[in-house]
Amino acid sequence: RSLEKKLPKIHKRNIFVNQLQEFDEFILIGSGKGVVSVSKIYENNWKRKSLNYFKLISKVFNSEIKKCKKITI
Repeated sequence: RSLEKKLPKIHKRNIFVNQLQEFDEFILIGSGKGVVSVSKIYENNWKRKSLNYFKLISKVFNSEIKKCKKITI
């Protein structure tokens, strides 16, 4: 299965401070950094309400990393 089919549709957009409460999860993804779920944003009293997408994306990400390690070794 291709990577795109494994992941949910990802929306990249600017999020403004006054919109934070509209979201259940914020996930940070970066090369060399892995996948991280934001648990709290103290300045705006925002707390993570779910780990659903984080768990899914993290699982797929780690699976793909393992495939790359097998190829390069």
